[in-house]
Order: sequence, then structure tokens, then C-alpha cells
Amino acid sequence: MENIGESKAARETSNYGEYLKREKELLKEIEKKRVLEGTGNGGRIISSVDDLSDTARSKITTSQQATLNLHDRVYTHVTPDDLLGAEKELNGIPLLRKDGSLVLREDGMPFNHMQEVSDSYRGLEKLKKSYDGIIKNPNLDSELRQLYTSKINEVNVSMNKIEDIFAPFGGILPPK
Repeated sequence: MENIGESKAARETSNYGEYLKREKELLKEIEKKRVLEGTGNGGRIISSVDDLSDTARSKITTSQQATLNLHDRVYTHVTPDDLLGAEKELNGIPLLRKDGSLVLREDGMPFNHMQEVSDSYRGLEKLKKSYDGIIKNPNLDSELRQLYTSKINEVNVSMNKIEDIFAPFGGILPPK
């Protein structure tokens, strides 16, 4: 029992938690690269509709296009500025311009990045579910499979960033 206590104390003083967090991030990046490099045509990485051949692009269904449109809408609220704004708000730090004035919406009210990012997180959950459903189709074109796999990886990375920001404060905010 004494060894367990000493081991625990050693882990706590050695920044073991930070080490594990960094290792987790590195493993995610390695897995993302594996997925992206493991499929594709001629070594091409497909991470955008623009990267698709005309043939593959013509195979995008209405439902898949709706998911891609949702992806674009959600990601307008998962910008680095939004994430930084949410993190500052959670820490009680006011959002200031370079001149020292408060950052306000056009209507003069303060932004609520915490709620915006929390709502976006729920959108990311829907995206992940949609992409998972698309990828389950055994007849899915290989280029489209790579595109949607890339999109799932992008969503997972974003969800992890948001979870990391909100975790010290009890997690993602509930819907308004």
C-alpha cells in the first residue's frame, strides 16, 4: 500500500496528466494520418469536395449534400476566435479589442461564445452521426468514403478541442 501511495504522489508531481494528454493528441494525429493516407486514388488526399473527381462528385446524394451543408454552417461557429472567446468567457476574462474597448455584437450586446460553441458542439454530434451513417454504406464510392472519413476526423478533432475547453468548467453548456 505504501508503494501505491508513493507511486501516486510521484505521478502527481511529474505532470503525468499533461504527458497523457499530449500522448492522446499525438495518437489522434497519427490515426488521422493513417486514415487519410490509407485510402485514396493515386496517393491523393481527399478532404474537400473540391478534391473529388467529377464522377465521385456526381454520386453525392441529396442527403449527403445536406450533411456537407450542415458541416459548413456548423464550422462558421467553430473558428479559432470563437473557441478563444469561449475559453476567455469561461475564465471570466472580458473580450477586448486592441484599443481596450469591449467586443460587442452589432446590437450592442456582448457575444456569448460559450453558448455559441456549446450549440456548435451539438451540431458536431449530429454531423458525426450523419457521417457514420454514410460510411456504413458498403456501396459508397471510395473517393466519397475518403472524403467522409476525413470529415469525421475533422469533427472528432473539433469535438475534442471543445471538450478540453469546457471540461474544467463542468462540461458543455445545455441548450438555451
